[in-house]
Amino acid sequence: MKYLSQYIEEATEALYKKLGAFYAFNKDQFNNEKVKDLEYVNMGHGLLCPEKNVKEFVEKLEVAIDTAVRNDYRDNGADNIISRNYFNYETHISGDQDDLIESLEIYKKKFPKDFTDAVIAKAVAKCWSKALKLDMF
Repeated sequence: MKYLSQYIEEATEALYKKLGAFYAFNKDQFNNEKVKDLEYVNMGHGLLCPEKNVKEFVEKLEVAIDTAVRNDYRDNGADNIISRNYFNYETHISGDQDDLIESLEIYKKKFPKDFTDAVIAKAVAKCWSKALKLDMF
């Protein structure tokens, strides 16, 4: 099962190329990727975009992320997404559900009927039972 980050990467790869956005974490990386005579905007977390393309990039990035979330939901469904994130954040080991709940917020907004607190609680209980049964500690 793919992670949401993989769906997002698939949805944004062409966008980055088309609009000249790239990641650079030092001057050498920036100099290797930049196009001469273009001004760049730091979008945060090392992401840079040509100033002339920022508005289009932001608009299309939102669409790409929305598409990625919808594709993840289509391919995996609520229970599998909750389970994937539960085990990814090692909730069964830490007992802390904060990261899990935070990771599900985007799905709760897009699919509120399928990601209710009750649905999440039921899926978490199933994950906990699985972790106990398989001695995942």
